[in-house]
Amino acid sequence: MNERAPANADDEKRLHMAENRAEPEGAEKITGSARPCGRWTRFRKWTFLAAVCSFCVGVLLAGANGLRTEYRSLQLELENVAAYRSEAELTKLQAKALEHAIAELRVTFNEEHKRQLDTIARLNRLYDTLRSELGFQEARLIEVTAAKSVADLHQDRLNEELRERDDRIALLIEQKAQKIDELRHLGITLASVSAERDSALAVGERLERELLALEIRLRETETQRQQAEVAFREWVENQIETIETALWRNGVDADRLMDRALNDSGLGQGGPLMLEEPESNLPELPIDALPLDDIVGRLQAAQRLVLAAPLLPPIAAYQVTSAYGDRRDPLTGRRAFHPGLDVAAPRGSEVVATASGKVLRAGRVGAYGIMVEIDHGMGITTHYAHLKELRVKAGEEVTFHQTIGVIGNTGRSTGRHLHYEIRLDKKPLNPASFIDAGRELAASFRS
Repeated sequence: MNERAPANADDEKRLHMAENRAEPEGAEKITGSARPCGRWTRFRKWTFLAAVCSFCVGVLLAGANGLRTEYRSLQLELENVAAYRSEAELTKLQAKALEHAIAELRVTFNEEHKRQLDTIARLNRLYDTLRSELGFQEARLIEVTAAKSVADLHQDRLNEELRERDDRIALLIEQKAQKIDELRHLGITLASVSAERDSALAVGERLERELLALEIRLRETETQRQQAEVAFREWVENQIETIETALWRNGVDADRLMDRALNDSGLGQGGPLMLEEPESNLPELPIDALPLDDIVGRLQAAQRLVLAAPLLPPIAAYQVTSAYGDRRDPLTGRRAFHPGLDVAAPRGSEVVATASGKVLRAGRVGAYGIMVEIDHGMGITTHYAHLKELRVKAGEEVTFHQTIGVIGNTGRSTGRHLHYEIRLDKKPLNPASFIDAGRELAASFRS
């Protein structure tokens, strides 16, 4: 029993040192010393201290269990001593000594038990302190973990921004290289443009020389044009004068027909009506004073007049049997007006259109017998009567010198012949005048 006291004193010293390590001042020192090592180092130290305290509590509990076992064995010994007192006839002094020893052992056991309870209480307080600190450290660890997660997210975002910035920098570098290439190409293009400009300047100088030559040629051409216009005016004047003279000489109203030819050009005209006061006593402009377009218009009108006017005979070979005008009627013998020209020809002679036009009538028409009437425009119509047969029908377009029928003896007639009429606005004109004018024009144009 006396040998166990030093061991208990050593255990008390170890517990006291463990309590000193668990005191707040010591914790501050550990925290202060562990601060440079970081939170993870401090957490590991507190975990180690908790494990040491748990180990000490286990050792103390094992010692207490040993003391309980010794106490029970002593009680058994006391019971045995009491049982064997009468038998062994122990002396009273030994019994008292044994009782005194048992009393001391009880005192020692109670003190030791009290110290162990105090130690257990201190260890429990230390355990609670360590557990509280461990909970605090775990909370701090959770906060640090959350902060680390936020920091990781921020770092990821920064890394992403850095990658995007690197991509932009790479793109800018690529664009810079492209711009350098473009500048190089532009330099080449500029050199080419400069060469083209020099070439264009040379071409411009050559074009200026050519333009000067063209201006000279243009002036010469203008002089030639003026001369040609004068000659053309004279030629047109001669042509129109020839046509009008031939018509007038043979009794055809050339001015009336020319006016109709001018108004029958087929070209549209129009515009708002703006009346002007009539100019009185203004002489008609000579042909050399008219604009060239008007001269060309007069020439075209004269050509239309020649094409529309029946200036050729309706039969190639013929003999006049009755002229235009007053005559003795072959059937009654009385004087009467003959509105056309009667011509005889061999049997089967073909009758042709004396000008192009449109067939108005083709068939039997009273005293005319089988007749063809053709509209040549400008109010001019021709009649071909007493035909034997027809070669056209009403509504048909005929061309100049196209066969329209065969000479015959139908209607009011005394024999085979062709009654040929020319009418202007339904008024008969002398066909011989037109035929003579056509012969004269043909002779003039041939010469």
